[in-house]
Amino acid sequence: AACAECHSDVVDLRAQARHKGIACESCHGPLATHAADPGQMTTKLPDARPLCVHCHAANTGKTKRYPTVDIKEHAGDESCISCHKPHNPKLS
Repeated sequence: AACAECHSDVVDLRAQARHKGIACESCHGPLATHAADPGQMTTKLPDARPLCVHCHAANTGKTKRYPTVDIKEHAGDESCISCHKPHNPKLS
């Protein structure tokens, strides 16, 4: 809710996306200081690749409906956000 006050465009985008159930701070880290004073940026934008890999690397423990990829085969050394939008990860 605190993020939506200033970032409604992102909230609207995520509402229609597969990442809608993921809290902002899961990727962006703790931002209470930023929410209290938007001029205070307490974290950098995250490096997408390690975040994406954490959840989407092929893993036999995940259900078949969960999107996983062999990272090297899928993207090589490219950043995930060179093809995917982080808030709505369908191909851009």
